[in-house]
Amino acid sequence: MTRMIALALGLVLTATAFTARAAEQQQPPNAQTTAPPEPRSCQQWHEETSKCDAGMRSCDQRVIARLEAQCQRDEKRLPRVLGPRDGGRL
Repeated sequence: MTRMIALALGLVLTATAFTARAAEQQQPPNAQTTAPPEPRSCQQWHEETSKCDAGMRSCDQRVIARLEAQCQRDEKRLPRVLGPRDGGRL
C-alpha cells in the first residue's frame, strides 16, 4: 500500500514539474513573434513592378513611384517585431 502511495505521489510531482516548465516557456499573449503581414501598398507595388519586368504595356512608372513611396511609408507604421537579439524588450 505504501508503494502505491509513493508511486502516485511521484507521478503527481512529475506532472507538476512538466506543467511548471511548460508555463515558463509560454510567452505572454501580447508578445508578437511573427512579422506582421505586408501592407497592401507594398503588394500593389510588387504587382506593378512585375508587370514592368514582364514587359506588359500597362506598366506605368508614375504608378510604381507612387506605390513605392506609399509602401515605404506604410512599412514604417508597422509594429516592431521582437527578435531574439532584443531579448524580448522594445
